Amino acid sequence: MDLSPRSIANKAIRLAREWQEAQHHTSQNQLQSITRQRHLRRLVGTIDVFTDAAWRSTDRVAGVVRVNLKHGRLVQDKIVGQPFSVC
Repeated sequence: MDLSPRSIANKAIRLAREWQEAQHHTSQNQLQSITRQRHLRRLVGTIDVFTDAAWRSTDRVAGVVRVNLKHGRLVQDKIVGQPFSVC
């Protein structure tokens, strides 16, 4: 099993997409509101930023990932793993 920061981040993104696709409880009004919000974001040209962090206690390593998307396409990603010691 690959436990590299990039592998963990990729798995988290894949699982988040699976969860999002499995959500079928959205009403028609909610769908219209979401569509309007997405359209406005495209007009303004904003970038969606997603972050996540994890802690592996066995070897005291913390990791963080940041993914920037513009119009659903990857603009930038940053993955960092850092060991920590107890003072």
